[in-house]
Amino acid sequence: MDYFKQNCLKISQIFEKRYNNRISIANKYMEMSKRRRKIIESFNNDSKTSFNIFMDLSIDSNFNEINHSKMLAKIFSSDTKDIGNKEYLRIFIELIEKIKRKEIINKFTNSFCVEKEKSGITESGRIDIFISDKDYSIIIENKITQKAGDQENQLARYYVISEELDKEPVAIIYIPFYYQLPPIYNYTDDYKKYIDTIKDLLVVIPALDPIEKNDLTHGFLDKCSEYAKSINNITAYVCLDQYSKFIKSKGEVDKMAMNEDKKFIQEVLSDKELRKTIEDIVQIWNERPNIIPYIILDQLINDFGFKIVKDNRYGKMINEDVFIFYHTWKFQFGFGSINGKLDNIKNELKNIFLTKKDIIDSGAEDSSWVWGLLKQNLFDGDFNDIKNNLSSIINKFEEEVREILRVSNNA
Repeated sequence: MDYFKQNCLKISQIFEKRYNNRISIANKYMEMSKRRRKIIESFNNDSKTSFNIFMDLSIDSNFNEINHSKMLAKIFSSDTKDIGNKEYLRIFIELIEKIKRKEIINKFTNSFCVEKEKSGITESGRIDIFISDKDYSIIIENKITQKAGDQENQLARYYVISEELDKEPVAIIYIPFYYQLPPIYNYTDDYKKYIDTIKDLLVVIPALDPIEKNDLTHGFLDKCSEYAKSINNITAYVCLDQYSKFIKSKGEVDKMAMNEDKKFIQEVLSDKELRKTIEDIVQIWNERPNIIPYIILDQLINDFGFKIVKDNRYGKMINEDVFIFYHTWKFQFGFGSINGKLDNIKNELKNIFLTKKDIIDSGAEDSSWVWGLLKQNLFDGDFNDIKNNLSSIINKFEEEVREILRVSNNA
């Protein structure tokens, strides 16, 4: 008996531990989901309520990669009146070193030149932004809008251009909108020898990464705007702040929470039992358009007294002759008659559907039925929303049909 009790206790402890573990996992994923929603909601609210000179003056309609490069070049150049400052390049190099985890020789703090669309001597191509001093260079390839594709051997050719100009590259910066690597493994034979060098110098700085913050907006523009504010350069502060917000506004909402999504999937994949559970849930959830009609029918039967009234249709009698019916097949709602006495009020019933554009997609009739197709978005919310929508629809239908019947009977 003691042995039996001991084993029962062990089994109980195992189940309790498994249950508590599931609760812990569920709570953790709920927190991840809340963080994800918070990122998206914050982004949406900022976009709706903020003024931005680039968007509101329609500058963004012509703001292609060339104009982004022009803007960045003006920021980098200390010669740009009202905006330029040597400190911005130091902030940029600090970001490079943070991403690369490698010290970049800071050659550009005192005397450097910033050029846009720098051409080579014999090598073809133009470098978007070329920052150089007497001996060294930083090459910047701008792909912020993602509209211009990567050209053949592009970064290798830019490296050669810098060498032709007697400037040793200390970093090659690639700026996509979201993180992606440039294609450097499909170089043609003449440029394959540069692949290892490009890999060593390459630093990818995405325009936007709201989680890691190692991006052009959070890691560079925002810090530059903070510095401009600290030295009371209001013109530069407003310009940098607005430009940063403009780039952030271009982020797609689903990408704003990408890192949270990756963490979620990684943790799910590390737990075989949890992965299988989620797969089951996903399968059921994907089937919801086919299941919801039957859930609705259950509610109609339980809450509104629906029952089979004619031809296997579930309905509710309004009087001894006319009934409201529901068809699960197409979210069909309509009116029918036990004794076929609808003809005298059929047009009035049809008008109930035709005038309710907010809930009915279409109205139709045949010799015995009048019906409409309920819009499926009525059933996209929480369960309480579905029940409230149904209750509102049925109450309105009943009220109007009873009035039609009253008028018809008194005629």
